[in-house]
Amino acid sequence: EQARKKLAGRSDLMTIGITGSYGKTSVKFIVAEILRQRFNVLATPGSYNTPMGICIVVNNKLKKDHKVLVLEMGMRYRGDIQELCDIAPPDLSIVTDVGVAHMETMGSIENIAREKGDILQYMKADGVAVLNIDNPHVARMTSRAQGKVWKVSVEGHPDADIKARNITYSPDGASFEVED
Repeated sequence: EQARKKLAGRSDLMTIGITGSYGKTSVKFIVAEILRQRFNVLATPGSYNTPMGICIVVNNKLKKDHKVLVLEMGMRYRGDIQELCDIAPPDLSIVTDVGVAHMETMGSIENIAREKGDILQYMKADGVAVLNIDNPHVARMTSRAQGKVWKVSVEGHPDADIKARNITYSPDGASFEVED
């Protein structure tokens, strides 16, 4: 309740929620690092992707001068994403992937996709969704988003709004061109 109230009083704060079966921690760190070039950013450390982890970060680390809060939102059971969004409704939601992680608690890939897609239903009404449409389960989520949807692809998906191309990897890192 304390974290929810603290966030509700921060109309100047952009909250970014990231979920997915795979890649959410890496995407969280990449997004936070890019945004730090221009904004004061707070991101949840490691895999602090539960209600307890998010509340600890919001209650103990969020300062008035932070302008962006980047949250990893994990799930194991039905209703987990809604609970996280009730605490911190995202202005921007990112869904990285849907896979078989948590099959033992969710029962099917369709249930996992439905739960991950809940971030789109519970984000702020004027929010933006960024969806990896290379994953067919994520691609089907576009109709669930309330606000603007940006469809992204690294595989050249023809329906993508933003595509990465000429991707190269080396010991120095990765590079790519963005096509929109």
